[in-house]
Amino acid sequence: MKYFEQNIMNGVDMHDLHDNLHKAAGVVESNIVFMLTHDADETRSADVDMCQSAYNTIAILEAIIAKYPEDVVEKALANVRSDMQKIEERCDELKAIFGILFGGC
Repeated sequence: MKYFEQNIMNGVDMHDLHDNLHKAAGVVESNIVFMLTHDADETRSADVDMCQSAYNTIAILEAIIAKYPEDVVEKALANVRSDMQKIEERCDELKAIFGILFGGC
């Protein structure tokens, strides 16, 4: 699962990927704060900036993943999917419990 078929970040060493990730994630964090503290403008340029900064971060993360063998990548992705499924199931269980406790079901 990739967003970028040709990623200019591929081949960059881990040290530089680390530095670039901190910078890119910082931009995403700043954009989130901006969006939470300002009203949306009519052009939605802040929305575009937010998505663009997120994609920049994804490109770096994909380059990090690309450094590992395919079997490792597939196992890691399977683990994450399994973890997310467990979280989703727990959320459904909690919603049901809260519904019963507070009369929602």
